[in-house]
Amino acid sequence: MAAKIKFEFKDSTLFRIIHADGVFGGPTPSGDLYLSFYNEHQPMPESVVHTVDGDMPGEEIMAERVASSGIARTNEVGVVMSFASAVVLKEWLSKRIGDMMMVNPALVEIEKQVRNVAEKRILSMVKQ
Repeated sequence: MAAKIKFEFKDSTLFRIIHADGVFGGPTPSGDLYLSFYNEHQPMPESVVHTVDGDMPGEEIMAERVASSGIARTNEVGVVMSFASAVVLKEWLSKRIGDMMMVNPALVEIEKQVRNVAEKRILSMVKQ
């Protein structure tokens, strides 16, 4: 009989589920990999002004809204992992992506489009 080991999963008190639109990061000075997962959204206004209707806030006065333009990227969680863990994660992601494409074949075309865009970005970075 082959040796075996049981792993039990428990959530830490800081565990949470987040939505991620992307990731930013790279190697750390100590040789680990840093990943910061972010979500993208319209920037929240710095301030808004409303009319007063009796004792209740009324309509917002749009001309007095103070807000940034562009797209905000809010960092949700940072992850630091070893090179070995990054390789294992890469393999795990490849398998899960394959599973998703088996369930939904339309994702195969989307994956090709994403790869083409990613390759163009990498090439443009190399030329700089």
